[in-house]
Amino acid sequence: QQQQQQQQPQQQQRRAKMIQSRGVPGLNRVLVQYERQNQTTSVKRGDVQLLNREELNDAPFVDTPLENSSTSTSKEKQSYKDNEEEGNRKSRKREGDSERDDDNDRRRRSRREDDYDDRRRSRREDVYDDNRRRSSRRDDESSSRRRRDREDDERSTRRRRRDNDDDNDDARSSSKRKSSSRYKDDDKDAYYRDSKRTKNSSSTRKISEHYNNHNNHHVSERWLLPNIRVRVISKKYGSHSYKQKGLVLDVTHGGAFGTLQMASEVLDKVADRHLETALPKVGGNAIVLTGPHKFAKGQLMERSSKTGKGIIQVFEDMSLVTLSLDDIAEWCGPLDDDMMG
Repeated sequence: QQQQQQQQPQQQQRRAKMIQSRGVPGLNRVLVQYERQNQTTSVKRGDVQLLNREELNDAPFVDTPLENSSTSTSKEKQSYKDNEEEGNRKSRKREGDSERDDDNDRRRRSRREDDYDDRRRSRREDVYDDNRRRSSRRDDESSSRRRRDREDDERSTRRRRRDNDDDNDDARSSSKRKSSSRYKDDDKDAYYRDSKRTKNSSSTRKISEHYNNHNNHHVSERWLLPNIRVRVISKKYGSHSYKQKGLVLDVTHGGAFGTLQMASEVLDKVADRHLETALPKVGGNAIVLTGPHKFAKGQLMERSSKTGKGIIQVFEDMSLVTLSLDDIAEWCGPLDDDMMG
């Protein structure tokens, strides 16, 4: 196939023969051989025009053998291969760079995930340590509170036992004095017996008055009341009730005995010497059992096991009263409106 190419720098048409239309290095170029030349030239595809058969018949194309065509072709092929290899090398480089970027991204993501996991683990450990410290602090406070309550109970028990022992000693001393006086009367003769009898009657009257005053004193100091909470300190009523709290439902014999509502049963005729008062928590309702403020109800503001004292704010006049813990009990009954005012 013969063609004619127009060369722009010379602004004139020259006839040429198409040597190679594909695979020529460059953008949209072909390889041609000009008429009467023995070398090939690379030109743009758009600069090539086809010649008519009539023009070729009138003026045939003068074909000249190519000089060192194999060498030129091999050079062009080598140049094409070099260009192709250069392109492949650049492509491989871009792919390597892309793989390295992907590896770097994966490593960065892995580091971020590891950092995130470390932070979460650290936060979980901190939360666990805080919870453990709070739990330990609550356990310490609870054990300390139980220990204080146990010491208060033991102290109250010792006080009540000491009071009971004192009462028993007074009674025994009075009995001994009466027996000694009676024995002396038997040893006297008849003459002095009459006069002594008169004196003995006077002495007996004094002793009776002493006992009556003593008993009246104890009756007036009875502390057991309905609607207060107490604790059983005797095993006489069963091991299941020992050291357990109960609510006083009713009292009999002037407050010497009471009926208790325990957790699962009702105890009848429980002696007051087998009971002790139970204190409310700070902020709970309390009642004064003895002293000038007897039967006054109020709110327990403060209690101290070391000093054995408690502070009550009386509902009636909102005054603060400091009392012994033995004179205070938890009040579980209703509160009068005037006391709340």
